Amino acid sequence: MDARGSCVVCFARDDDAGTSRASEFVRCANGHGLCATCFDGHVKRECEKDVRELRRRMGEVLCPMNTAALEKGERCASTCYGAREIATRCSAETFEAYDEARRRVKEAMIVEEAEERLKSERERLAKEGGGEGERLRATREHVIERIFVTACPRCTQAFVDFSGCFALLCSRCNAGICAYCIADCGRDAHAHIGNCQLAKDVAKWQKKQKGKAESFVAANRGHPMGTFGSMEMFREAERLRRIRNFATYAATWDDEFFKRVLDSLERELKDLGISPKDVIKERTATVKRNNAPPPRRGGRDNPVQGEPFPEIPAPRRGAHRRARQMWPNLDDYENELDDEDFDLGDELEQMQRDVRPRMARQAARQAEEHERREAVRAIERQMRDNEKLHRQITLDEELQARKSREKEQADLERAVRLSMHTAAQERARERRRGVAGASHPWKRDVNGVVSLDDEGARQRRRADKRSKSSQESDPVIDLT
Repeated sequence: MDARGSCVVCFARDDDAGTSRASEFVRCANGHGLCATCFDGHVKRECEKDVRELRRRMGEVLCPMNTAALEKGERCASTCYGAREIATRCSAETFEAYDEARRRVKEAMIVEEAEERLKSERERLAKEGGGEGERLRATREHVIERIFVTACPRCTQAFVDFSGCFALLCSRCNAGICAYCIADCGRDAHAHIGNCQLAKDVAKWQKKQKGKAESFVAANRGHPMGTFGSMEMFREAERLRRIRNFATYAATWDDEFFKRVLDSLERELKDLGISPKDVIKERTATVKRNNAPPPRRGGRDNPVQGEPFPEIPAPRRGAHRRARQMWPNLDDYENELDDEDFDLGDELEQMQRDVRPRMARQAARQAEEHERREAVRAIERQMRDNEKLHRQITLDEELQARKSREKEQADLERAVRLSMHTAAQERARERRRGVAGASHPWKRDVNGVVSLDDEGARQRRRADKRSKSSQESDPVIDLT
């Protein structure tokens, strides 16, 4: 079907000569038409997309034929629809969405310009000023903007509202955010909350509050603990998160610079309900954890199956002083070393016999751990394959459903065209009958000679004609 003579979405035609719907259609510069209903829905859908997509086309609405689903040569290259046309053809709700989309684009442009100016100003001050004063200013600014301000970790949009669920969703980039630790959790943060350490700490704090433990447990029944909570829990989570992030950021500073930064942030800390003592305490604990030696790990991570038992080298004669702690009696050990009949080979064999079972048990444990890890990896691979197969099946089903809908639409369209064609033929036959008039009573005899009908039929027709003319000329007036 020609898209220029019908709606490109629902295929409704506007070429009926008697009842033209041209006034209801909206066309782009290249002639692609949309009926009023489809145009309203198209504008509303385009205005509800994310800011990045709106920023690409400056918040305007393009022709539906200008889409990535079409080949580059088939796309419509016309300009966007005008604001006047959208205002006159769309509903008030749709025009408000269109106006809001353009406002969001302008806000994003203003923010980008401000960030660029701020970045250039910082670079200029860093080149010109330098020194400890510039370092203090930059550090203070970073702490306020990146640690104290609660913002989306993906698009850095700040937010302050809280509706009771700690699995947040960014209104700009649709990122799933944990309201406890402000972590980017992909599309959904509900699964992350069950394993969030900060959520567990806030839950412990909430259970200690008088009269609130039972309501907290009841609100989270059927969900991971900490999924739902009060505004007080949200504020406590913000306070703990800011303290910990600030302490982690300041762990590598010297004490003098840390004190200067803390003094410069005195007002901000007071507004947020954070005590400098809490920050100092958390920083001390963080430094202690960072300076602690790593935990010792026994055994090997990657055992090798079938590895032979390592040979123990024979000790030298002069090395007995380093091995005295192995002998319970020093005198007996020295006497045996001085004895010429003393054989170290027997002692080494005995040591190997004692150590070999322990090494075998350790190797068995390592092999078991290796098998368990391999089994877990196999299960994870199987789960990924199943998920990929499920996605493929879903895509195939959606494609099949779309093909079925297109086929049904084509069949319906074909049936409508056939019905309209049949009706047109019937009207043409009626018009031809009206032009030709009634058929004459001619007939042919067996010899092929054309003659009029019998005399009786002619007389009856004359009588009917006379009666009709008399009725038309002398109407009867009913005086009753």
